[in-house]
Amino acid sequence: MEQTVRENGGEKLTPYRENIPDTFEIRFAAQSEWKFWEVLAFYVGGVGAGLYAISHFMRVPAGLIAGFFMVVVLKNGAHLLSSSHPGRALKAFSNPKNSWVSRGAYFILFFTIFGAADILLRLGWFPGFGLIVCRSISFMAVLFAFLIMIYVGFVMTTSRSIPLWNSSILPAIFLSYSVALGGACGFIVYPAVEIGYDVSLLSRMLIISITATLFCIVIHLLVLKSSSHTARASVDLLLKGSLRVLFLGGVVTFGLVIPLGLLSHGALDGHYEKITGMVSGVMVLIGGFLYETVLCQGGLYSPLLDVEQPE
Repeated sequence: MEQTVRENGGEKLTPYRENIPDTFEIRFAAQSEWKFWEVLAFYVGGVGAGLYAISHFMRVPAGLIAGFFMVVVLKNGAHLLSSSHPGRALKAFSNPKNSWVSRGAYFILFFTIFGAADILLRLGWFPGFGLIVCRSISFMAVLFAFLIMIYVGFVMTTSRSIPLWNSSILPAIFLSYSVALGGACGFIVYPAVEIGYDVSLLSRMLIISITATLFCIVIHLLVLKSSSHTARASVDLLLKGSLRVLFLGGVVTFGLVIPLGLLSHGALDGHYEKITGMVSGVMVLIGGFLYETVLCQGGLYSPLLDVEQPE
């Protein structure tokens, strides 16, 4: 700021330093709106939708039922527990034109309708429907399962004040991670109900989805590193700060890299073992929950003064 002083008919600019400190410090505030129940809701929604889609392609009705239960009961239950006013839950349907939260509510509603119909038809409760109708209902159920996988990513992307979330790659991460979580859950659910399944196919699906997830996470971090000051601060929090153990140790190493190595070893040998799939599945499921956790805890609000581009 400067003060204008007239001198001999002309103008002389002199610095105006009143109340301006010699130094300043940018302080970041972590978001505190989304905590355990929100993280759990996003997580079980991704696992359930992923398991439903995987079980559709694997043709395992028990997996469809388990995935449906996770989305409709567990995810919605966690959302209600996270709300300070559960009675206002219906307001989530009020603004589908502008709100991804509202769109997500409709995705869950239509998934509930088509998913329930799909399961009942597969179980033979309504044998009178033709093949085309059954396949159309099944297609719609899987479509809304995929929409449930990605909508949380779009919800976060619209949060412009939190650069860690305001990234167009987040929906892709949620999609690939949900498929990986669904496949991981399949390795646990299928043997538990004593159902035979194609171990090699499920292993290959998991290998591809884990690889895609790792790739998207790396791209996300690289983009953030060349973005605003707040974005770089969030990355440092994940890689060097208080969240580095959870992120690098829990999410990346334990939850993605080691399971990928175990499954890839079986793929190279041509021998896919159920026990390897189960161990890998448990590790991926744990890592997935940790990822949701660090993503929420690492979300920093941009201060009023921020540096948009690195110097």
